This record gives sequence, structure tokens and C-alpha cells, in this order.
Amino acid sequence: MKKYLITDPSCYPRAGFERALAAAYARHHPHYICLRDKANPRYKPLAKRFLCLSKRFRTRTILHDHWRLAKRLGADGVHLSSAHACEIARAKQAGLFVIASCHSEAEAATRVRKGADLITLSPVFATPHKGAAIGVQAIKSLKPTIRAKTVALGGIVGEEERFLLADSGIYAFASIRYFTKDFRAV
Repeated sequence: MKKYLITDPSCYPRAGFERALAAAYARHHPHYICLRDKANPRYKPLAKRFLCLSKRFRTRTILHDHWRLAKRLGADGVHLSSAHACEIARAKQAGLFVIASCHSEAEAATRVRKGADLITLSPVFATPHKGAAIGVQAIKSLKPTIRAKTVALGGIVGEEERFLLADSGIYAFASIRYFTKDFRAV
């Protein structure tokens, strides 16, 4: 199962961003990493630092919601939230790898039809402020009907959740909190 690290500003100290990110890379070797920092007015300089650092690692670099900036700075792709799903086609036309957020089978079908390369289904497990968890059984049920590689997202905080996902047929798991310990430890 592939690993998708999503950053969040509450999980790393600003002054130690590079060190914290390098520690997470070294420990987990994620296949994808997304710079997610929704409210940062200085997102562009942070994205430049993130992409510069990420060149040392063999992983796909993803910016959150900023597909034009991702293209301009040379990121591999963009993770579009539900609010930005209408931009999937434009991001694909720009040559970007596109990950799209979904919360239902209908949303998944729409995102795939628009050209998303990966979709996230969430929340799989209980997670703060994200509504009711859909559970692993829903992932297993939906998997045959979704025609894209699917990423489990939400509430994956440790090995227990990874174990529960192992036989679901899921392509990858994405998490903020699973990787948080690395950001807080530095």
C-alpha cells in the first residue's frame, strides 16, 4: 500500500519545517507528499522551499489546491479539494498529476470522469470536524465500482488503521496525523 503524506501547519514548527519534513521522509519513505497550508499568505515561498527540499527524495510532490502555482513551480501535481474539483480538467491540461477529494461514490465517479489520476475517499475512520466515518467496509464495497486508484483518507493515525486497510484493496492511504509524530519530534 502506497503512502501519501499530507502536511499541515499545526503539525510542524515553522522554523523547523525542512528538518521536520526530512525526518518524515527518512522514517516513512512516502510515495506522495502534499504541501497543505490553507491559510498561509506566504504559501508560494513555502512551496518553493518544499519543492527544493523534495528534489532530494524520490516521491511525487503535490501542492494543495494551487494548480497554477504547481505548474509554475514544477510540482508533479495538485490535490484538489471538493471546493476546487471543477478545476480538474484545467489542471490535467496543464500536464499535472491530479488527486481529487471525494466523499461518496457519486463524487468519485464525477472526479474520475473529469480526469483525476487518484481520488481520496474520506473520512474512512473518525477524524475531528470531518463528519461520520465511512469505514473500511465502505471502501471494500465501493472499490469495484470506482475506476481510479483510490486513497483512504481520514483518521489514519497509526499501524492499527493501516492493518485494517491492508485487505481492502485500497491503492494508498493518506494522512496528516500518521506523520505528525515526525513533525513534532524535530
